[in-house]
Amino acid sequence: MWILERSHLEILRALVEEGTLMRAAERLSLTQPALTHSLRKLESLLGAALVQRAGRRVILTQAGERLVKAAIQVLPRLEKAEEDLRRMARGELMVLRIGVECHPCYQWLLGVIERYLEAGDREVEISRKFQFAAVDALLHHRVDVVVTPDPYPSPALEWVPVLDYTLVAALSLDHPLAKKDCLEPQDFSAETLLTYPVEETRLDVFTRFLLPAGIRPKRVRTEESHELMLVLARQGRGVAVLPDWLMEPQQAGLRVLRLGAQGLSKQLLVGYRRENKGDPALGRFLEIAASKGEP
Repeated sequence: MWILERSHLEILRALVEEGTLMRAAERLSLTQPALTHSLRKLESLLGAALVQRAGRRVILTQAGERLVKAAIQVLPRLEKAEEDLRRMARGELMVLRIGVECHPCYQWLLGVIERYLEAGDREVEISRKFQFAAVDALLHHRVDVVVTPDPYPSPALEWVPVLDYTLVAALSLDHPLAKKDCLEPQDFSAETLLTYPVEETRLDVFTRFLLPAGIRPKRVRTEESHELMLVLARQGRGVAVLPDWLMEPQQAGLRVLRLGAQGLSKQLLVGYRRENKGDPALGRFLEIAASKGEP
């Protein structure tokens, strides 16, 4: 009985991620003829074509797509298990891989990480390359923990609320709107909104505040740095909308207002796979995270 081997999955993953036989072969330290031979042998054993040539690139068939899905699910687990075993054999610490799914998440995480690392037997890897797709990385075992304000319901995942906060607007002290007690959606119709470079469908200021009222700001300016947003707001270049906890240390020269009479509340959550519940490193991280990084 023929059994699908790990090397077969690695070949298909490399083909998908690299796009051409030549680059896939280089990544796997194979010659192109050797990779082609292995691929053809696999197709013969399966009795199905897995790829089609399109010039220099390769395109997956339906059968190939099915195997690639398996590769994406299986290989990261094997690689993580092997790395853990190597570290255990060397008597080294386990690494907690953390995915960050929003800009403010990273700022909040720094305080938690500092306390988590106080014990010398711990290490972390923070993946910002999964920004705004970190939950998918968690489901596919590319990270162990995700910090996000937008949890994804899944029976495989557990979500722990770690921070309640409110979105607020920051504007210069001499701005005409600074005299108000709170801002309403229509107040933004003639303003520049300063916000993060995120799709509008992922920004609560749009989905829960502006769009339900049929309002769009006159202009939207996006910045990676909340510090720069506040500088711009302080200089009258727009109205920044940020979590209130980011504002607290930097309110000088700014008027901070609620969005709507009731405010716009939100939660930050930490997610992990249920199968990892009981892991000591994960447990300590969750303990610190739930205390919001406070001693």
